[in-house]
Amino acid sequence: MAAPAHGFLFGFSFTADGVRELRGLEEAAAPAGPESFRWINLDWRADEAQRWLREQSGFDPHALRAALTPRARPRASHFGEVLLVVLRAVNFNEGQAREDLVSLRALLTNRLIVTLRRARVRAAENVAAEVRGGLVCREPVELLAHLLVHVTVPMHDFLEEIGEKLDAFEDRVADPEQTPDRTEIADLRRQLIALRKSI
Repeated sequence: MAAPAHGFLFGFSFTADGVRELRGLEEAAAPAGPESFRWINLDWRADEAQRWLREQSGFDPHALRAALTPRARPRASHFGEVLLVVLRAVNFNEGQAREDLVSLRALLTNRLIVTLRRARVRAAENVAAEVRGGLVCREPVELLAHLLVHVTVPMHDFLEEIGEKLDAFEDRVADPEQTPDRTEIADLRRQLIALRKSI
């Protein structure tokens, strides 16, 4: 599914009365009102999304520059009152290899969390589905914690899967009656190299 040209993917306003889904950047840019905080998820390749980030988000320019670095490495950094977190997640996009990790960047203040991506990131979509299903967060860092769970659990499972395959391969190598599949170890090696470059 192609991202919209304006770059707005979804957004939510978390208030004491519950959660309201935002319909676009116009609402995301509206005066804050009494809500606890907002979550905005953007495809940062879009010109309109980048313009909103520069002109209306209120984020420190240094934080934005770091967040929009094309090949940003995983990190967590403070820029004044802004926290930048860069994550890498397992790639579940159709036709792509899981080890070709996708990047999710999050900019947080005490009233706003903006997540940024280029390729689709299942973790953000899963948390959005939980919010639509009734999940309520009291502050941006709590929502970030939910995102981290949806990033780290699939990563752990993927690494466990690779580890189990390596163990099984070693057992076959040690067994003189079995002929190990050399293409399998080549595939595992390629996956590990890709992960090492990304993490």
